[in-house]
Amino acid sequence: MARKAVFEKEYFINKSLDFINEKGIECLSVRELSNYIGCSTQPMFRLFESMDDYKKDLKKKLSEEYSLFCEEIINKNNYLLTSSYAYAMYAKKRNSLFKALFLSDLSDGKIIKTNKAVVKLVVDEYRISEERAKAALRDVGIYTHGLATQLCLKNINLSDKDLFYLINTCIKRNIRI
Repeated sequence: MARKAVFEKEYFINKSLDFINEKGIECLSVRELSNYIGCSTQPMFRLFESMDDYKKDLKKKLSEEYSLFCEEIINKNNYLLTSSYAYAMYAKKRNSLFKALFLSDLSDGKIIKTNKAVVKLVVDEYRISEERAKAALRDVGIYTHGLATQLCLKNINLSDKDLFYLINTCIKRNIRI
């Protein structure tokens, strides 16, 4: 009798990222992923209680991968610029993963996320009011998301230097430095 392969959730999630990189989130299904891995669909149905459970774990892994990418770029002393630039660079360099995390049904629809700590970083950096900081985060976030989406979909081609310049100019216009 042939020995059954034993799979773990982490294996399927990691293979899902590989699959998304190669084929795109729009092609991802239990059957397609199982074919890609070379197994039946049964291990996935055994490991994940539901498709929502699988998607939750996949989104968590995508978010972790995005955070690791951003860690190398974001500087808390220049947070608004470097975090915006990191977001757009992720779209440019890892477009399939960007699409999965920010432009698919895995997205929670909240692309522009601010919290008190982020607002405080912008207030302190630019010496502006909390209201202006929130408005700048919103406006720069919308602009950067537009650039990132166009980069991800390969509708525009910008050098890293031009991308940095465009985001920096947007910030200066919004904060009026």
